[in-house]
Order: sequence, then C-alpha cells, then structure tokens
Amino acid sequence: MKEEFISTREFANRVRVKPQTIMRGLCVHGHYLSVRPIKLQNRRLLWPEAAVERAISGEAVQ
Repeated sequence: MKEEFISTREFANRVRVKPQTIMRGLCVHGHYLSVRPIKLQNRRLLWPEAAVERAISGEAVQ
C-alpha cells in the first residue's frame, strides 16, 4: 500500500491552525502534534496523512 502525504497547508486546514503555527512547532520541537514530515529536495515538506489522522483522533503517533 502506497503511503499518502499532504502539504503543510492541508495539515493546517485539518487541525484549524495557520501553516505558520505548524512550521513554528516543527522548528522549536522537531514535530507538530508528534507528526514529523519528510523534506523534499526543493525544501517543501510533506506530512504523512495517516499520522496526521491519528494525531487528530488522539491516538499515539509513532
């Protein structure tokens, strides 16, 4: 099964915060809601959709 990813903007929309809030959490803590992104060569971030959904539902993210 292929893992799906979402952009920082989509992640922000799902948790109802600004994208800057997610970026701040990532810079300060190395994650946001315990979710860690992958970094593309063009410096964009992609967040694993399954981990985002687990974080939103309150499950532990690994």
